[in-house]
Amino acid sequence: MIENNRDWKCASHAPLVKTILKVCKPNYIMELGCGFNSTSIFAESKIPFTCIENDAVWLEQVKSQYGSTPNSEFIHHDLGPTIGVFTHFSALGSDKITEIVS
Repeated sequence: MIENNRDWKCASHAPLVKTILKVCKPNYIMELGCGFNSTSIFAESKIPFTCIENDAVWLEQVKSQYGSTPNSEFIHHDLGPTIGVFTHFSALGSDKITEIVS
């Protein structure tokens, strides 16, 4: 299992996320792509949240740590074998975009 890494390179967005939660006071959070840094902030906030992640193995690792948080939901959204972490939107055909949206 990957350890909770709070290295600044991985958590550089944490101050911004915490500020947005404090200022905007959302009633619900939808996170696209979960992680030990951002998801932990949402879990600590006690605000209901949903994490949507395309990597099933990564999702299970994060879910094992934060899945028991009240009002949390973790969803695997399979993008298929033709889309990777570094696939640019411009590389997708209209058929693939329609499939993802559906």
